[in-house]
Amino acid sequence: MARFWRQTLRRIPSWDACLALVVPAGCAGMLAEAYTRTAIGDAEPAAACAFAPLALSAANAETLTRRGLVVVDDVLSAGELAAARRDAATLARFSPAGDHGERGDSVCWVRGDDDDVGAGLRQAMRLLRGVPDALARRGYEVIT
Repeated sequence: MARFWRQTLRRIPSWDACLALVVPAGCAGMLAEAYTRTAIGDAEPAAACAFAPLALSAANAETLTRRGLVVVDDVLSAGELAAARRDAATLARFSPAGDHGERGDSVCWVRGDDDDVGAGLRQAMRLLRGVPDALARRGYEVIT
């Protein structure tokens, strides 16, 4: 009887072998699920998001390259900023940021084609989405 069990246990694959098969399959399943849930339109190339009113200078691109940060004043007028803030405040889908209370702000995901996005917020979103193209036209390249 002991011989039977020894032979049977030798035929059962090890946990490592099982995990080597199960983990990649599980990861592939998670990626497939995420792919089907994600709107591919969010991954548009920079040129597709160009926004004519956004004008960045070569100095802006150079500062971003050198310092990793650039501040561009007066991109939105006071009225446009007030409208964007008002529209953002009316969104009812904010939730606390962070998992463990380390941040005190709230976040939400917004798309330009959402029905509850007002014109002021939509204008600010167009400007933000146009930044990569405006920088690319001024010679900025992301170096990774």
